[in-house]
Amino acid sequence: MSRQWHFRPGLMSVHFHARQSGQIPEEVAAEGHAHRWRLVACEKRHLQPADLHLLGVQRPRVTEEVLDLQAVLFSDQRPFCLETRDVR
Repeated sequence: MSRQWHFRPGLMSVHFHARQSGQIPEEVAAEGHAHRWRLVACEKRHLQPADLHLLGVQRPRVTEEVLDLQAVLFSDQRPFCLETRDVR
């Protein structure tokens, strides 16, 4: 599962939604808009204790590196969602 910050233009607040990544293109299409995404950050790193807690990992530390990705997903030409993924 990925962590996603979902926002829509015109709203005053930011809402956190956890959803399966495949749902966003369908959600955008259901509203009659075109979906696209753009990678904005990519780095290898070790997970920190706060990451492990958020992901529900019970080990105190993980020695493997993860690929940390951030992408902006668009509905037509407007940002729809900022998605962060930690891929092992």
